[in-house]
Amino acid sequence: GASSISNRRAKNRLATVCNGTGTTRKDYVATGGYAVSSSSQFNVIIIFTSNGTITFNNLTFIKVIVQPVEGPEFVLYLQAQPGITYPIILDGVIYVQASFNLKENEMMDDGEKLIEKIIGVDLFIASNEQPSNVADKIINHGGNLFKLITISNRGTQVWPKGSLFTNLVNQYRCRFESIDEQEVTQMDIIELQSRVIKDFKICSTELLNKVGDKKMYSLAQGQ
Repeated sequence: GASSISNRRAKNRLATVCNGTGTTRKDYVATGGYAVSSSSQFNVIIIFTSNGTITFNNLTFIKVIVQPVEGPEFVLYLQAQPGITYPIILDGVIYVQASFNLKENEMMDDGEKLIEKIIGVDLFIASNEQPSNVADKIINHGGNLFKLITISNRGTQVWPKGSLFTNLVNQYRCRFESIDEQEVTQMDIIELQSRVIKDFKICSTELLNKVGDKKMYSLAQGQ
């Protein structure tokens, strides 16, 4: 591979787009002035707008596109060596596109540790009954831990308030939240379901989570 990637034929005209001062990824380490325009588990495109360096850890090949202020654009293909640091020396703009030799699936996790707790569940049940009849049957299944908050049909609230002009289908969403928004377990949810199935078929469920003071779920239309 080349010892440097350079274009000395013009002044830097895109330094204002530079937002990188140094970053580390599993596949590469870059320093200097650059902006990452695309990044995935398969490849990365880095726009260098001032001098810097780049070191690849897991690489098959790189494609370098040099755009000088004056003169034609030209392309370099380099068989870079993992672990070797390549200086980026330029007065114009260089696009570095690297393709990686993957050994495992990438987990799309930003690494941020959030305190998440379960405070309820949406139960989607099958029924041809009217909303008030569904509520009368299901409301007591909450026990001492859950409270029935709302029943919706096709995304629109039909209980405790609703409109007779709302057309219904034979599936309701029954939202149970824990009393005082106390944290509950998945076993608590399963026990709630075991009571509800005595009256209704449960088609699917969705946990209601809370991160900090923010509820991670939306309200029904009209709620």
